[in-house]
Amino acid sequence: MSIAYLRNRAKELRHTHSEAEYEELLEKIAHYLNIIQDGQRFTVIHKQKVLNTLRQLGIKTHRITQQ
Repeated sequence: MSIAYLRNRAKELRHTHSEAEYEELLEKIAHYLNIIQDGQRFTVIHKQKVLNTLRQLGIKTHRITQQ
């Protein structure tokens, strides 16, 4: 697992413009972390696992709101 890859994806998460973009990036990270497999539906539980894993690694995921 590359921490640099995860930090870059988290940076993209923080700057997403829509909820759809946010969910899509979270799903990509979930695949990368082997939280979900191909063909599996991305759920709220998976989303929480991704966010918790990133937090445990010290990676910030708070979204920056656009004005």
